[in-house]
Amino acid sequence: MNVLRVLGAATTLGVLLTTGQPAAAAASPRFVDATASAGLPVAPATSWGSSIADIDGDGWPDLLLNRHTQPPVMYTGGPAGFSELALPWPAPMDRHNCAWGEANGDGRPDLLCAQGAYGGTGEGQNELWLNLDTGFVEAAADFGLDRPLARGRTATWIDYDRDGDLDVFLGSAPREGYGDVMMRNDRGVFVEATVGIEGERDSESATWADWDGNGYPDLLITSPAGRAIAFANDAGVFTQTKG
Repeated sequence: MNVLRVLGAATTLGVLLTTGQPAAAAASPRFVDATASAGLPVAPATSWGSSIADIDGDGWPDLLLNRHTQPPVMYTGGPAGFSELALPWPAPMDRHNCAWGEANGDGRPDLLCAQGAYGGTGEGQNELWLNLDTGFVEAAADFGLDRPLARGRTATWIDYDRDGDLDVFLGSAPREGYGDVMMRNDRGVFVEATVGIEGERDSESATWADWDGNGYPDLLITSPAGRAIAFANDAGVFTQTKG
């Protein structure tokens, strides 16, 4: 018989007899609501998600609380909790998903927000907030990401072609002539790329993973109707999977 195994079993048994509980229970996590004590709001508000990034490079996570038709709220983190950071957000706006990425190559996280064009009855450009030393500056039109007539729902950053910079996938609700699109990053200017995922569909959210192990990120899109659509990425060209 393996002596080490016996000793290990005896030690475990001793712990169980001493505590009267499984040994793993001592390490079980315990969650406590610290919203108010951390300096964050507790009042209910219409939201389209939240996102975290270290926007000032101090090593502490900062938090964006998105709002659908009201301005988002940005909080900077620190050892004492969170403090609200005043930003010139436009309002009202049919703002949907916001995501942190890198647009201008300065190493600071920039924020991209998709806009829904008021249910397809109006227009309103996406927002790209560049995180500069002097503060945040909106520059979606300058980078070719404004798309004011698209019914934007989700924005995700991904280096789909593995060329070393982040591209943008924009998922949309249906509107004639405007749909899902991959915006390829060409040295800081984003251009619409034909890669096999473009088209009109009711896209609510999107996520990425290399599920076939070929080194290229694959795409999963979900819709409000509950349908999921998967696209396999083969060296930057996408093919919808069956099933």
